Amino acid sequence: MTASKNSAEQALVPGSLFLKQPALQLIYDTAPIGLAFLSPDCRYLQINQHLTEICGISVEGHPGRTVRECVPALANSVEAIVHSIMTTGEPVTGVEVAGQRPNENEHRAWITYWHPLRNARGAIVGVNVAAEEITERKQAEATLRESEQQFHSLSDSIPQLVWMADHAGRIFWFNRRWYEYTGEARTEGAMHDWLPLLDPTLLPQVRQEWAEALRDGTPLELELRLRSHAGAYHPFLTRAIPLRDVWSTVYRWIGTHIDISEQKRREEHIRFIIAELSHRTKNLLAVVMAVARQTAQYASDVNQYQERFIGRLQALAFCHDLLAKDRWQGASFHDLVMSQKRAGNCVRTCILQRTSRTGQKMPPGPSGSCPDADGLG
Repeated sequence: MTASKNSAEQALVPGSLFLKQPALQLIYDTAPIGLAFLSPDCRYLQINQHLTEICGISVEGHPGRTVRECVPALANSVEAIVHSIMTTGEPVTGVEVAGQRPNENEHRAWITYWHPLRNARGAIVGVNVAAEEITERKQAEATLRESEQQFHSLSDSIPQLVWMADHAGRIFWFNRRWYEYTGEARTEGAMHDWLPLLDPTLLPQVRQEWAEALRDGTPLELELRLRSHAGAYHPFLTRAIPLRDVWSTVYRWIGTHIDISEQKRREEHIRFIIAELSHRTKNLLAVVMAVARQTAQYASDVNQYQERFIGRLQALAFCHDLLAKDRWQGASFHDLVMSQKRAGNCVRTCILQRTSRTGQKMPPGPSGSCPDADGLG
């Protein structure tokens, strides 16, 4: 009984418990985290170098002094924790402590763990404290939060549908445009899926390719049709990109759906124009061939054939210009006759220019000249 009493009393003497336990003192000296032992009235009985960085007081300056004397900014919190442990006998873990080192403006953070120390009779004689600095972790978390906030803001400002999923493809975030397009209600913390919005005819193929991408950690790119809130399906270019950590492990997916409805309409319009151009070109070639055959039937020689053929082609060209000018809405009989007269004058000028004995082109006439004389030879 006397020995137990002496042991308990000795535990309350600053540093005496540790002087009798060299192994425990060695742990204090070499531990990579902050360690301390507090008496029930919140006095430091032992502390290591790591933990003194919170207040800047040396190891030798702590024993026997109260927490309020050493770190007054944290005194209320520490005293409340110690009182709770002395009352309930239960440890308190995972408590974050924030502060600044002396003569420094940088905010620092520690995660702390508080456990009661009992004597042989089971009475609590003090509290063991362990503190791990998490300043860099907190800074990294803050940087990550800021980066994600910037990503969310950027994603909400673009017209594409954007989502984020975990490593298994479970979506936990959509951008604002997604909710506008689908009409779904925004539910924080709920898991969603983009596959139910697919054109049902494409669903089996897409499910298989998405499963393969998740399994292999490879990007996915497909042209799909997604249902809007109005029930209509629109074409989208869908991409899902894996994000990897420093160990090359996929920890997240970012998906985008780009509406390509306008692109599809342009492509369809281009195909229509090409088909129409081909049709009209064939029609025009058929007309030219008919003109050539008709001209050859009544021409007596090559020169006459050339003159008449050029004349008819020029007349055809003027008629085409006349109709194009009026957007193919038709032309008056007067305009048609005048265009043909102009074509005749143009052909005569071209022939005179090409039959000049000097070989030099004659100057064009004031009204009946052919601007394309060089191109008709």
